[in-house]
Amino acid sequence: MILSDINDTCGQIDLFFRLFYIEQFVNLKSLILIEITEEDLNKIITKLNLLSKLSSLSIKLKNDLKLPQIKVPLLKSLLIGICSMSQLQQLLLSTPILTNLNVQLISDTTPLDNTFFPTTEIRQLKMELVQKSNIEYDHLKILFEWMPKLNKLPFIAAKGTNFIGGDKWEYLIRNCLPQLKEFQFRIHLNLSTYSYINYSCCELPMASSDIERSLSTFRTPF
Repeated sequence: MILSDINDTCGQIDLFFRLFYIEQFVNLKSLILIEITEEDLNKIITKLNLLSKLSSLSIKLKNDLKLPQIKVPLLKSLLIGICSMSQLQQLLLSTPILTNLNVQLISDTTPLDNTFFPTTEIRQLKMELVQKSNIEYDHLKILFEWMPKLNKLPFIAAKGTNFIGGDKWEYLIRNCLPQLKEFQFRIHLNLSTYSYINYSCCELPMASSDIERSLSTFRTPF
């Protein structure tokens, strides 16, 4: 079931839940909510655990709202919007058989609960670090330690200059992701911040040596 509040179907989600109760859909296996408001999401989020066959959930919140707590023990696939490290920790603890996760991750000031170490069943993780994300390599190390069975990792970073160290990625993969088979990454570099010498001459950009040095860390046997 797909419910959407984008421009062409504005108000669809609110209308639907004024006509039906989510717990009626006892055979529902997949639910996609697009541009849902916090108010509408709160109406159904606590009832999702009543759907015993629900295994796939996609939530795209309106206006980048933070995700409320999700408790769906039988969930296997989850796509969510903005989520902090501490929120993700709690989410993984409440979705023990989750195997596929798509998330936009940010750091936060809430300390992680070190009394719970959510070793997960996740095999595929698609992770995007948005512009306002302050995630660093140390955060990734913690995250990957939760996912020792991960075998596919697409990674996107809006502030990519923090993640163009192949040696650091090699360390993370060797030590935290022993079963990883496929690693895709896309990093966005703001090259306009670099100073260029006269375009008419044959000089290379002043920062080209730094770029080349970073790229060379990916040209290894690993």
